[in-house]
Amino acid sequence: MHACRSHCIPVVDHTLTFRADLTTSSPSWKTNAEHDFFVTHVAARGLLGVLLRQNDELAASPEFSAVRGSFDGFPNTFISVGSAETLLSDSERVAEKIRAAGGKVTLSVGKHMCHDFPNFRTYT
Repeated sequence: MHACRSHCIPVVDHTLTFRADLTTSSPSWKTNAEHDFFVTHVAARGLLGVLLRQNDELAASPEFSAVRGSFDGFPNTFISVGSAETLLSDSERVAEKIRAAGGKVTLSVGKHMCHDFPNFRTYT
């Protein structure tokens, strides 16, 4: 094992849904609102209130909304998201930003799946 100097960057990243824009302005917040009962707009705005005191300007900054920042040097990334999630567009936007920065990303979209679906067992 080697010592990590000033900036440690993982070799691979795996994420289940990317909450990348705290402004909740991505299209799927509206298009998937009636399908996603796990991550609702009301809950997301409530979280914004707790974290950032409803400061939309701060929420739009790259420090809090990763999709608005740089993905240069980002590690290889696997993103798993459901097509029925309110966070679908955030995940798609992050995947595009990683690609645009020259990174490798796999975006796996589960058809008709809800938020966090890989964590649920299938019952057959």
